[in-house]
Amino acid sequence: MSEKQKQNFLEKMLLNPRVKSVVSKEDNPQILSTLIAKEKMFKVCLISALCFLILTIVILLTITIIQNINETKSDMGVFKALGYSTVQIAKRYLIVGVFILIGGIIGYLTSYIISPLFINRINSTFLVPNVLQKFDTVQFILFTTIPALFFSILAFGVAVFTLRKTPLEMIHNAEAVKLTVFVKRRKKIRETKPFKKIVFKSIIANNILLVLLTLLTGFMASANLQIAFSLQTLADKVSSLTLQGVEYESNVRYNEARTMESLDPGIPYFAIDCRFEFPNGNVLNNGQLMSLSNSLSLFKLYSIQKQDNIDISKQEGIVVNDWMRKKYDLSIGDTVKIYINNDVYQLPVTAVEQSVYGEIVYSSIETANKAGILGKEEYNGVFTDDNIEFDNKQHIFVSKHEDIIDSSSQQKGTYVALSFLFIIIGLALSILTISIVVKVIISSNRKYLALMKAFGYTDSECNHIVLSGFRIIAYIGFIIGTFYAIILSKFLFDALAKSSTMAIPMTPDIKVIVLSLVIFAVSYEVIMLLYKKSFNAVSVQEVMMK
Repeated sequence: MSEKQKQNFLEKMLLNPRVKSVVSKEDNPQILSTLIAKEKMFKVCLISALCFLILTIVILLTITIIQNINETKSDMGVFKALGYSTVQIAKRYLIVGVFILIGGIIGYLTSYIISPLFINRINSTFLVPNVLQKFDTVQFILFTTIPALFFSILAFGVAVFTLRKTPLEMIHNAEAVKLTVFVKRRKKIRETKPFKKIVFKSIIANNILLVLLTLLTGFMASANLQIAFSLQTLADKVSSLTLQGVEYESNVRYNEARTMESLDPGIPYFAIDCRFEFPNGNVLNNGQLMSLSNSLSLFKLYSIQKQDNIDISKQEGIVVNDWMRKKYDLSIGDTVKIYINNDVYQLPVTAVEQSVYGEIVYSSIETANKAGILGKEEYNGVFTDDNIEFDNKQHIFVSKHEDIIDSSSQQKGTYVALSFLFIIIGLALSILTISIVVKVIISSNRKYLALMKAFGYTDSECNHIVLSGFRIIAYIGFIIGTFYAIILSKFLFDALAKSSTMAIPMTPDIKVIVLSLVIFAVSYEVIMLLYKKSFNAVSVQEVMMK
């Protein structure tokens, strides 16, 4: 953006009634650090969600290709018996890349048209200018051509691997089994077990790939849905923590310090920019020490240990927020060095409050006076119930309660829109994954169904024996995915807290887990019910052929 464009945009911003003043990042570094924190949070949320989506798509396409080649194994055996070479037969599967390329182009162009609408909404929320989207050739090739080449090579490789067998084995879909001690023992055990158990165990043992795919389906559906729904609850948590304790009407920061004799009504404080050095050796350069007269009204601090109000007047040290605790590995009793101009002060950490972002450390005015930070009883800001209007002659800024609520609501709307997008994608991919897996389960086990029907078993008995085992495996995968999502959220967002100015409050939510389970169970059972019709519609002729 050129200087002229910046100036024009600033002039437009000042016409907005929500914008009271514009200051440079040097005058208010907290604004810049907060925006950087939000940018990093968005990136982490996007990367984590996209990793799940990409992994799901890659696995789906890979399994689909392998399954398609297995289903056409007999045809490949016939071609091989007729004298066609391995390369000649395998080349026909290179067509897979063409279909993926077409789908990739359609998807990329669709996102190119639709994404500016979503991006402009986020930009308007944060009052930043819209940037014209340009067609990126490198990105286009990365998202379309490379995946097409990858899956073409994959399909060709799988076909070549399958063609290593003899034509007779491929035509009859048979496996050469060596008669070992383990095989003999397994055969003896089978002879003593009921027919139903033998069929069930044969299905599981002969479909290891299908078992893993079913397990993976439950795993990915659980992780995708819970991460997506957690992003939505994240907005509520951040908004709640931001507003909790804010009971004032106006937060007024003066250009010059005032003496306590001319005290304004409300909670006075003295805020000073400083540098913090923590016990682990890390340094926070753009910090701020805010010395409060009290914290029992208008502006309250809540402890993360007991969830009760912290009385700042009883603290003989400083109060840090939850983000600082995580980023700098702080504990109660640790000593923090505070650098103000050329002077160094040391104060212990006496409490941790539950704010998830910000570079402000709190103390009482009395503690600051004892430490020598404040030379006399004065203040340069106040939390008040009065509705104060901004005056650039005496105020650095005036932050109002309604402004905080509006800002929180706008940001919440952005997070909800982002999470809604991931929920839709997560639901679509989960249902698609379940559909493919159920179809593969049913198509791969038709021979067992034919065999059981030939022995006179009913449709319900066949369904129970053939399909029930995969249902259990899918739910086991869902449970594993739940633990994975919880652990991933813990480590991922703790790592984010150490690299940004925000500690994202991602904690296990039983409502999210139950909702994800209900969606998965309903989707799985409905899709299974729909496919059962084709599963049961096996003619007598087909049974005899089997």
